[in-house]
Amino acid sequence: MADGYGLNDLIHEMRRVTAKTQLPADILRHLTAPARRLALEPAWLEPRFHDCDPVAGFAIHPLHEEPDHSLSVVLAALLPGRDLPPHNHKTWALQVGIESYSLNLAWRRIDDGSRPGHAELVETGRLSFGPGDVLAFMPEDIHSIVNASSQLALSLNLYGVSYAAAQSEKFDPRAQTVKPLLAP
Repeated sequence: MADGYGLNDLIHEMRRVTAKTQLPADILRHLTAPARRLALEPAWLEPRFHDCDPVAGFAIHPLHEEPDHSLSVVLAALLPGRDLPPHNHKTWALQVGIESYSLNLAWRRIDDGSRPGHAELVETGRLSFGPGDVLAFMPEDIHSIVNASSQLALSLNLYGVSYAAAQSEKFDPRAQTVKPLLAP
């Protein structure tokens, strides 16, 4: 891919930006255009990125993670008719649409967080999200994703810290629970 913009170009830009600032809002602002550029460059996409776990309904394809678990880049695939529960990232994050459309739901936590394992959420907005669209998340933002389309939805996701290292959380608004994202 001599003429195109590739993953290594994006990683270089992520390193450059985060060496200059640790402020999430600044990082998100500076990485939006490079992330969109890669997401819209079809040459780097591999057929394996369309593979999904039919039971889970999604797949996370790791593309890069620094040795200290920072600057994580993944490609996420979500099967038609499936969803991801409300979750936070505990770090800054960018999500850029590659293929198909999904619905991003924003949530706000309304309890004070004082009861372990308990969380009360209210939905605060919905946004259709597709190729070239960019969503920026601050560390405590909570969102969920629904693929109501008939096609696989792909997105490029950038994180300041990987899911496992960041100790991200998932929420169940009906049961009013919160637990680690990677917990069963």
